Amino acid sequence: MSTREPGDDDATTCRRRFAASPGAAEDPAAGGAGGPLGAYLARYFPAATEPARAFVNPQGVKLGRPSGRHIRPGADGEPAIGGQAVRRGAGTLAVWRVGAWHQAHATIPG
Repeated sequence: MSTREPGDDDATTCRRRFAASPGAAEDPAAGGAGGPLGAYLARYFPAATEPARAFVNPQGVKLGRPSGRHIRPGADGEPAIGGQAVRRGAGTLAVWRVGAWHQAHATIPG
């Protein structure tokens, strides 16, 4: 869920990501949503997203785990996303490919 409503800070947008399954925690820093949000705002609200500057997209504030991302829409239509994060876990990605599970080389050390 994203909004362009002003909050208590100088952010251009505010975002919260809730899990689809009951009982799952809210994600304090869903980075995958930043690119589409930047592209959407650049297309439909160009005055708010000049290509020369990044806008702030905070998330996780209500959880007490704030994350701040800076999204630059980009003149070519491809957004760039940056910011800071804290690693909170580790895991290995399993990929379904041609009828079988394969372990991908994407283990993230904790």
